[in-house]
Amino acid sequence: MTYFDYKEFLCKCGRPTCDSITSINPDLLDHLNILRELLKRPLVVTSGLRCEFWNEEEGGVTDSEHLVGDAADISCGTSKERFDIVRFSWRAGFKRVGIGKTFIHLDVSPTKTPEMMWLYP
Repeated sequence: MTYFDYKEFLCKCGRPTCDSITSINPDLLDHLNILRELLKRPLVVTSGLRCEFWNEEEGGVTDSEHLVGDAADISCGTSKERFDIVRFSWRAGFKRVGIGKTFIHLDVSPTKTPEMMWLYP
């Protein structure tokens, strides 16, 4: 079962010369599908894969999980949506969660510190 189309994760820079990778970590997709099941509603990927150019434009860190297909940002428009995504993300298997005003960053990085939660300014 999958609720996502790979196109949702493609780099959004729009440049013909975009050199972003084109596949995401299968573990990320598995966890997102579980999260979708738990929430019982669609999830909107606002940022998935990024090329280095787009990562810089988005203010991403130089070793961003978006560059290697280990991360996705999920839209949240209300405090209730934000709460539900964070609450169920742990049950879905995510151990790294970043909280922004309009999105939740979820990642499955095998190299960065696990069990982390942070806020975006």
